[in-house]
Amino acid sequence: MGRPATDLQRLITRVVQSNTKQYDGIYCLEWTGTLDKDGYAQVSYLDKRYRVSRLIASIYLDFSLESPLYVCHHCDNRKCIEPKHFFIGTPHQNTRDGIRKGRIVPFVTVETNHNELKTHCIRGHEFTESNTYIRYNGSRMCRTCNRLRTK
Repeated sequence: MGRPATDLQRLITRVVQSNTKQYDGIYCLEWTGTLDKDGYAQVSYLDKRYRVSRLIASIYLDFSLESPLYVCHHCDNRKCIEPKHFFIGTPHQNTRDGIRKGRIVPFVTVETNHNELKTHCIRGHEFTESNTYIRYNGSRMCRTCNRLRTK
């Protein structure tokens, strides 16, 4: 039973509160220990390397370490281990979050749906929130064109 307490004490010594980075009024808790190749906090636990965010999420968010889902950061701070800054999501949701926040710049590839980048329908109407209907499959439909079509 002594080992988990020792591991927890060791983890706590590697955390500092950020004075600048925060999300929703809560400052980031930044990891000062080892980082992985992508800049995320990492640690060895039970002879395996884990991102610290996954370990913290397993404690505070009932997240399975074996889950294929991501532990994403609302704060976009890879060193942050504050559980209130985490949300669990798919790789797709994490990418969409990054695009929405400007952290990731979208580009068209073979795998990308080129229609997502269109700002106007084929008849020239702008895709605005009030003029766009999102279908069950995620595709967009122009409300103006739909009204004209149903008359």
